[in-house]
Amino acid sequence: MEINFKPSAKQFEVWRHLTDPNYSKATLVLAGGAAGGGKSYLMSVWLITSCLKYPDIRAVVARHTLKALKESTLNTILSILKEWKIKYNYNQKDGFIEFENESRIILKELANLPSDPTYSRFGSSEYTLGGVDESDLVDEKAIEVLSSRMRWKNAEYGIKPVLLMTCNPSIGWLRDRFVQ
Repeated sequence: MEINFKPSAKQFEVWRHLTDPNYSKATLVLAGGAAGGGKSYLMSVWLITSCLKYPDIRAVVARHTLKALKESTLNTILSILKEWKIKYNYNQKDGFIEFENESRIILKELANLPSDPTYSRFGSSEYTLGGVDESDLVDEKAIEVLSSRMRWKNAEYGIKPVLLMTCNPSIGWLRDRFVQ
């Protein structure tokens, strides 16, 4: 296996927020910028390398819809796994990628459902860390509920329970909460 990742200065800044508890105590990290800036790639590398480093963790990757997730972010993850020649099993039916050490990247949809406005469908879920791609399309409540589920083996491994959110510039709750 050969991991070839050379982050830009801005990507490295985000990386430090994600991985170094002495650098940042943040558990919600926003990486924004124009299309093609490498946000999804950075998130994918972080999820993959975390899963490779720690056995039996659960990383979650989400977007507004599973269709959008499978057409974009999942393709990025799979292309990195192929490039780095990493062994994995992709379970399309149940929506997860599993590694030899039993760690998983779990695919989730964060669409607002009228029948579940409080996102109680995530009630008993436990994840170690996660990423939400194009988070500007997701309700703030979904982020709050999902981030509260970052607790699987965090204490055991000393992993900061971080949720990385990526977005393109837009007007909405992310701008109000993080930028302004």
